[in-house]
Amino acid sequence: MGGAMQRKLDDAEAEPLLQQCRQMASDMEALRRSEQRYRALVGDDDAGDRCADREDPSTRAQCLHGIESALAALGVEESEEPAAAAIMRAAEEARAREEELHDRLDESAARGRALESKLSELTRAATPCSVRWTAACLPLRTRRTRAPLGTARWRR
Repeated sequence: MGGAMQRKLDDAEAEPLLQQCRQMASDMEALRRSEQRYRALVGDDDAGDRCADREDPSTRAQCLHGIESALAALGVEESEEPAAAAIMRAAEEARAREEELHDRLDESAARGRALESKLSELTRAATPCSVRWTAACLPLRTRRTRAPLGTARWRR
């Protein structure tokens, strides 16, 4: 019985270790899956070496190619300015342009409000004119309706 008790004690001590091993194996498998997803998205390190190659399907290579294209569109040569500095400069220019566009939008909105106000004033001023016009035209309508059929004439 001493041996059976010892085995139970050993099993009890081994249980936490077994759980730890299982947890470590599970973590390792999760890391492998994560690495595979990362490699599928970004590509291998070898893919970075051939980033200018359009046939490279990895996202990292496509991003690097896009950055290179953007820098080429900006007219930046690699020897002139480091890529990070060129990207920062382009981002600053884009921010400045965005602020300028927001300012122009605000100015346009202010002009729109001024035009709406002017239109409202004109509408208020036109209402009495419309009433007078209607009042002036009313006798003409009644004359026409009173005249015998076919004899009505419009006055100019």
